Amino acid sequence: MEAGKCTTPSRRSTATQFSKIATNKCDVVIGFDFGTSCTKVILQTPSFYNRWCAAVPFQQNGKGAEKYFEPSRVYFSCPDGRVHLGSFQNARLYSNIKIIFLSRIRNQVIHDCSTESIPITTNEFIVAYIACVLQKVRLWFLENHAEKFGDFNLAWHFNLGIPSGSFKTDKIIEFLRIAQASWNLSTNKEEINLRDAFKELEEITDLVVFGEKEPFEADEYLAWELAAMAVKHLDAMGCYRAFSSARNVNMFFAITAVHVIS
Repeated sequence: MEAGKCTTPSRRSTATQFSKIATNKCDVVIGFDFGTSCTKVILQTPSFYNRWCAAVPFQQNGKGAEKYFEPSRVYFSCPDGRVHLGSFQNARLYSNIKIIFLSRIRNQVIHDCSTESIPITTNEFIVAYIACVLQKVRLWFLENHAEKFGDFNLAWHFNLGIPSGSFKTDKIIEFLRIAQASWNLSTNKEEINLRDAFKELEEITDLVVFGEKEPFEADEYLAWELAAMAVKHLDAMGCYRAFSSARNVNMFFAITAVHVIS
C-alpha cells in the first residue's frame, strides 16, 4: 500500500479523468469507510501494478494515522446552503451526521436551511458530505498519480460500506440512494450545496439504484456484492451460483428454503 501527500488542486473539483485522451481502461475502486467519527478511504486498481492501492491522506499537517482521517462533519451556511469540509466565514458546524442518520430523528426538517419546496434533512447533509469527500479523493489521485496512471481512461467504482447488524432493509435502500446521489453530486457540481443534494436525492429511484431490468455486465466481485444485497433483502439463507451455458452467464439464486427429497 502506498501513501501520498495532498497538493493544491489545479483541476476542477468535478474531474474524473487525467487531461490526456486515453483509450486503455483502468478500474479504480474507492473503498469508502464512512464512520461515526471519521471517514477513511482506500483506492485500489485491481488489474494493474500488482493491485496497487493507497490510503488517501486528508490532513496535510496530520501526524501518523490521523492524516488519513476525514472527520464526519460538515460546515454549512444558511440560507444559501453552501457546504464545505473546512470552516469558512459565518459557517455553522453539523457534526455526528452518521449517528443522527442511524437514529429516529434523521428525517426531521432543518427549517432554517429549508424552503417550502426543499425540506433539508440529515440525508441532504450526508449526501453533501460524501460528495465533498469524493471530490477530494479524486483530485488527490489525479494530482499525485498522473505519472503512473495518466495514460489510462479511468473507470471509477464507488464502494460505500453499508451499516450492518440490525440495519433494516428500508434504511439500506435509503443508504444506497444516498450513495448514488453523492456520486452524481460530486461529478455534477463544483460547489456543493444542500439544495442540489436534495435535488439529486429526488431524482434517484429504486430502479436507478438497483440497475436496469435487463442483465448487465459486472465483474465477479460486484456480482457477489449484489447477490449478497439480494439475500439480505429477501431474508434468505444464502446464495448459490450456477453457470448457464445457454446464456453464457453466471446465475445467482437466493436460497429461501431447504427440502430433503427422499
